[in-house]
Amino acid sequence: MAVRRRATLRLRGHVPLVLKPTPLRASLDERTMNPEYRPPPQPWSERWPWLVYVVLSVASLVLLGVLCLLCRELESRVDQKAGNLSYDLSFFRCIPFKCLSKPPMA
Repeated sequence: MAVRRRATLRLRGHVPLVLKPTPLRASLDERTMNPEYRPPPQPWSERWPWLVYVVLSVASLVLLGVLCLLCRELESRVDQKAGNLSYDLSFFRCIPFKCLSKPPMA
């Protein structure tokens, strides 16, 4: 079992007890402005906070369009395989987007 030793600083041999010459006292001068300082630029999300919502809205609409197209493709494949049997796929239709939905079958 290892013997634990107390941690010691080894300054005793390097720094004398009485310092000669006596160290000077430090003091702070008046505050001065740095003329070359420029604050960091704000991130784009803080400069244009509305842009985040626009991009997310457009991406959501694109994904909704892709989903509508996939639903139409699914419906047409099911109709082809089933020999035009009547399946209730109204759940998959994108009713609000009449430009994407196909006309009702007679």
